[in-house]
Parts: sequence; structure tokens; C-alpha cells
Amino acid sequence: MKDAAAAEAIRVPLGQHGVSVAGEVLDSVVRDCHGYPYFTQVWGDAIWRQICDAGGEPRPEVTATDRDLARERFAETRDAYYQLRYGEIADERLLPAARAVADAFVAAREASGDREEALTYEQLDAAVAHGLGSEADPDRAFAVRQRLDHLGFIWGTARGPSWEPGIPSLMDYLRRYAPPVDS
Repeated sequence: MKDAAAAEAIRVPLGQHGVSVAGEVLDSVVRDCHGYPYFTQVWGDAIWRQICDAGGEPRPEVTATDRDLARERFAETRDAYYQLRYGEIADERLLPAARAVADAFVAAREASGDREEALTYEQLDAAVAHGLGSEADPDRAFAVRQRLDHLGFIWGTARGPSWEPGIPSLMDYLRRYAPPVDS
């Protein structure tokens, strides 16, 4: 459902200007958005700028080459966003807990055979407590979980009492740069 909405959010505005986008090109852009509306907007802007040749009229089709060149623009904006979010998490001293949560999502995905990336409340609470280490009391763990939710790092699912990554690719970024939590 969210992939279809992201595809429409890219395809429809381009179509209103007589621009088409091939299925494989659109599919790869949608996958890169991870269902996150902000990234869909950033991708749309990057594609538009690419096909307009420095402010001119748009070309009639978005090609794979256009997508690849637009990806560079997209990546710059995405990475700036990631740096901002990473800084917010670090400034609030939530980095160890966020890293432990990101690691727990990876473990859940691997345990499910790459089908699902979700944590139960208990799994999430255990990951937060692991990240907090000696600071792990129930009140602090609850406050950290709430803050990670408020920051969009995690969110509750509509499927039941479980949690998903707010932006899976942000978790990948955080895992790349945040120090691992001691076992």
C-alpha cells in the first residue's frame, strides 16, 4: 500500500507535465524511499531537477541514467537528514539505546528469514535496556522508548502490539557510525 502511494506521488506530478517514468526506474526509486514521505518528496525533486536540464523544459521520459544521476542529489539531501537525526539522538545521549534497537531489528529480520522487521514490546524494551546498560531502570527505559518514537526512529504498527523501524535506512546509517553496544 505505501509503495503504491509512493509510486503515485512520483508518477502523477511527472505525468501532469507529460513526463513518463519506466516501471523499473520507478520501482527502484520507491524501494529507496522505504515508504517515507519525505524521501519520496526529495526523490521527486531530484528527478525533476535532473530531467529539466538546468531549468529548461523537462525531457519526456525519466531514464535509468536520469535516475542514477538524480540519486546523487537525493543522497546528499538524505545524508544531511541522517546527520541531523544522528546528532539529535547523540545530543540526547540516546545513541547506545538507538544502536541496540537497530541491532535488535536486524536480528529480528534475520530470524524471520528477511521477511519481517518488527519487534514486540518486550523485545524493544530488552534492546533499550541493553543499550542503557547501568542506566536501565524501567522509568528511564520507558522515557527513552518514548523519545525514540517521538523522533520517528521507531513507530508502533497497526498490525498489533509491535514496533517497526521509523526509517530502516536511518537505522543502517546509525549502525554504520554509532559504536556497537557491549554484549
